[in-house]
Amino acid sequence: MKPFQPSIPLIFAAFLSACSSDPSPPTEADARAALEQDIMDSSQGCIKLVEFHRTGEKALGSIMLVHARSKIEFLEDCNWPIDKMVVVTKVVPGVTPNVRKGEQRTVDFTFSFYKTDHGWKTTQMKASESKLHP
Repeated sequence: MKPFQPSIPLIFAAFLSACSSDPSPPTEADARAALEQDIMDSSQGCIKLVEFHRTGEKALGSIMLVHARSKIEFLEDCNWPIDKMVVVTKVVPGVTPNVRKGEQRTVDFTFSFYKTDHGWKTTQMKASESKLHP
């Protein structure tokens, strides 16, 4: 019986793929998790993520820009400055809120991810557009 002798190119290719430290691009789940974490950290319990869809990506060396569209819902009356992303402030007595409980908005986000030895890490999000959907 002839012993198994894999070809040199096959062994080399297997070695390179095993040693590759290049993580796969961030997934839709990675971007959704980043947004959910930001909402949890910044919204004071006023916002809930209703829908999330990745709409594109662009690689810039070790940086990956991921574009997404999401729908958020306000769980109580609050003030929401769109330029602050998912940061909201609860309404204090005597102040009129700029969003009401139950309102939904569709927001286009761009996430910046950077490559690490353990995968992709998000650095920032930028909201580019907000639309009111009562």
